[in-house]
Amino acid sequence: MMSFHAGWTMGFMRHPAHRESMNYDLNGNIRTLNRTGAMADGQVLDMDELDYTYNGNQLTMVRDYTNNPDGFKEIPSEGAAYTYDGSGNLITDTNKRITKITYNHLNLSVEVFRRNQYFVKRVQI
Repeated sequence: MMSFHAGWTMGFMRHPAHRESMNYDLNGNIRTLNRTGAMADGQVLDMDELDYTYNGNQLTMVRDYTNNPDGFKEIPSEGAAYTYDGSGNLITDTNKRITKITYNHLNLSVEVFRRNQYFVKRVQI
């Protein structure tokens, strides 16, 4: 199913209890993502009801309107949940507890810090 009013919509169904539907804006940014998960007492449970906020094409916040702990884990933050450097590279992500990402001269990520500790370090070949 596609709608061109303010972007487009796409949906997937793998199993009756597992459904996804996404809405995009005209720039290709995800605007909403709704997912269902497991079933309880014959009822399909909402896993995620996500609303995405952008500044231009840069994601600044994702809000989850469900209280389901199995879905997206939103960590409340003051200001933007995602921040970027001057080249448009993501440098922080409060929802994943990423406090710093460093990049090389090719804008490839080199180090990722979670809670101010090394999480990933890219091996240069």
